[in-house]
Amino acid sequence: MTSPDTPGRREQNRRRTEHALHEAALACVERDGYRGATTTRIAEAAGVSPRTFFRYFATKEEAIAPGQLRVLRRIEQLELPRGSATAAVTAVADLLEDALGAEEILPELEELPRYERILAEAPDLLSALNRQDVQISDAVAARLLTHLPGEDPLTVHLAAELVMAMWRTSWAHWRGAAVEANGPPAPGGAEGITASPANNFRACRRSLSPAIAALLGSDPLPSAEGTA
Repeated sequence: MTSPDTPGRREQNRRRTEHALHEAALACVERDGYRGATTTRIAEAAGVSPRTFFRYFATKEEAIAPGQLRVLRRIEQLELPRGSATAAVTAVADLLEDALGAEEILPELEELPRYERILAEAPDLLSALNRQDVQISDAVAARLLTHLPGEDPLTVHLAAELVMAMWRTSWAHWRGAAVEANGPPAPGGAEGITASPANNFRACRRSLSPAIAALLGSDPLPSAEGTA
């Protein structure tokens, strides 16, 4: 029998609490509006203390859209390979592609109609989420610049921006198609470009790989499956 103190059980409890806070954040915004949904109200709705809330999220925006926080944490913890700028940039692209296809993102894709209603009534929230996106971009550039001190900083920064362009375009194209269809396409279903953000990322990666390779003076970036 699994002990309550095992790492596996602790991870399950962590995910359960994080999800409860996320659901409470969405519900509070829908009920009280973006400004009225305070961290205290969110914690109360989730059945935890405000102190517990801040163990999981620094802001209510992180609780509303936890996917961005997960990606930021993974970028900060990513162990970049030594040897070349291409290998390092490929590792970042692999991470972003993996994050877009992760099982934990599927429920958030299904929540798109709720997000659209909330964002339509709360432009301040959209601005806050855009700032979180900038944080991710800054973290990617900072990690690469620190890891590649011998490379031209402008070149490294531009390569980071191209990888982040794949990320933003993947989301924007999927979201646009989902809104037009009045609901998200089935993730992992059809191979069409709008089937999922991950599919879009792979398509962007195939298109931009030659440009990044030319920028870095290398062979085209391999895909996560190992093909150019």
